[in-house]
Amino acid sequence: VRLENVPSARFSGCRFQSNQAASDDKGGAIHATGAGSLELVDVDFELNTADQGGAVHRDGGSLTLTGGAFSGNSARLGGAVSTKDAALVADGATFTGDSATSRGGALHLDADASSLVNVTIDGATATTEGGGLYVRKSGHVLTLETSSVTTSTAQRGGALFVDADTEVEVTGSDLLGNTATLGEADGGAIFSLGDLTVEQSLFCDNAASDRGGSIFGSDGSVIVRSSGFAGNSAATFGAAIIVGTPSLSVTSSSFIGNTGPGNLRIGFSNDVSI
Repeated sequence: VRLENVPSARFSGCRFQSNQAASDDKGGAIHATGAGSLELVDVDFELNTADQGGAVHRDGGSLTLTGGAFSGNSARLGGAVSTKDAALVADGATFTGDSATSRGGALHLDADASSLVNVTIDGATATTEGGGLYVRKSGHVLTLETSSVTTSTAQRGGALFVDADTEVEVTGSDLLGNTATLGEADGGAIFSLGDLTVEQSLFCDNAASDRGGSIFGSDGSVIVRSSGFAGNSAATFGAAIIVGTPSLSVTSSSFIGNTGPGNLRIGFSNDVSI
């Protein structure tokens, strides 16, 4: 389905399976452009492929996902969903086994604002960055709330990659069993070049074959509040967290049974509060 400058479109209770966009095109099942709104309610996407957004690509306007299941979709960027200058709101969607040959195994988000609530991402893979999610664009604010990203893999940021000048808030969420592998693999769960805030969240059994079993922070600030880190591992530095950021703040958090040289590895932070 291709939607061009459609003011409003809504799909409910539909299923898209084994659709394929042209080799350099976007949105294997749905490609929407323009300033309108696209709403998907309890829509399932399986085994769709494209260059960007294996299942759905939204360019401009807004995209709302309510419920629905994405499984086995693939693309170069955003195995299941990709956005470009489009606001995303997702509530209750699930992503299972989606993959990207470059970035964003499940989602590749390039927008001013994205909100994910009660979202589940499991077993997503990206060859380079953001096994579960890749977030970019200057000024982009992503909120990940009461959600889970599990057993996802990338070279950097097994669960989530945060690009420069981007702000991400993770609240009440579980990041479990994610891995950063291959070469200089950092950030088993999160690799952040932007500003990262984590609150009331759990990081367990994440692993990096180089640095930062759970979190690798660089360039932006890292704030951790009331969160738990258990069973994470890194081969080189920072079993749980490694930072070289301008500021680091960790409060009311626990670190239990993490494996590697030091739970916290602090590089060039100018302002540290623990």
